[in-house]
Amino acid sequence: MDSLEEKYMKLLAEYEKLANSPKNECEETLQRYQNAYQRLNSVRQELVKSIEKLYSSWFPPKIASLFSTLKAWAKTGFKKSEFKDRRLAICNQCEYFKDNNLCSLCGCYMQAKADIAAAQCPISKWKSEIE
Repeated sequence: MDSLEEKYMKLLAEYEKLANSPKNECEETLQRYQNAYQRLNSVRQELVKSIEKLYSSWFPPKIASLFSTLKAWAKTGFKKSEFKDRRLAICNQCEYFKDNNLCSLCGCYMQAKADIAAAQCPISKWKSEIE
């Protein structure tokens, strides 16, 4: 059986071990997550710039986006979205949504596109409801 002093010394040693190492490990883990988030965010921004450049400089991608959306919609039997209001709320907060209800990335009229269950946002802010 350990004496009270020995128990105290063991607890003190464990406390010092916990007080020193996990804090550093937590800070390192947090820093890794923050760095990963920043890298992902910068990649996302580059992707959006690429999409914006492609769609704004050349009209055919907008036509292709329209026809791919309409094709997917026809395959579903012209199923309407259950989440039109949520989708439009997301679009209204988006920096690429214009006052005339057009997306500057895909060129679609969002009042109509948000009502199509098979449609999706070009930068994945909302997805297709069809699996």
